[in-house]
Amino acid sequence: MTSTDNRYGRPPSEADIQAYADGTLTPERAAALRDYLSKHPAEARRVAFYDRLNAQIQAAFRATDEPMPQRAGRSLEMRDLDYALQRLPLEQREVVLLVGLEEMGYADVALALNIPIGTVMSRLSRGRERLRALMAGSQPGAKLQVVR
Repeated sequence: MTSTDNRYGRPPSEADIQAYADGTLTPERAAALRDYLSKHPAEARRVAFYDRLNAQIQAAFRATDEPMPQRAGRSLEMRDLDYALQRLPLEQREVVLLVGLEEMGYADVALALNIPIGTVMSRLSRGRERLRALMAGSQPGAKLQVVR
């Protein structure tokens, strides 16, 4: 997404948003995406959600030395996150955890699971969307489009 590449004038690809949230986007594309996000708050909120989700997944599996009152609030969040993760299909859950918790790159996940990198991105995208819906308390479902 360079200045000669007009892609940042249109919505960025899901792969670019995922790579940006995971910190694996090239500096040039990251700069173009930041520029795009500054002009599109809804997309910026979605990327921020991915950042929070990755942080929650990492925190859920990290030992903590926090005082009990703070730990109790986090405990509820972690319980909800664990519940949501358990409701993901196995294929999505393993990719979400490998990227979000283990901080593996897409290519590494593809090699580890012996699947194409596009499948990694697809499963990660679907898994994150489903987690977002579950954490928000809504049932994830098929999105229907009106075709004219």
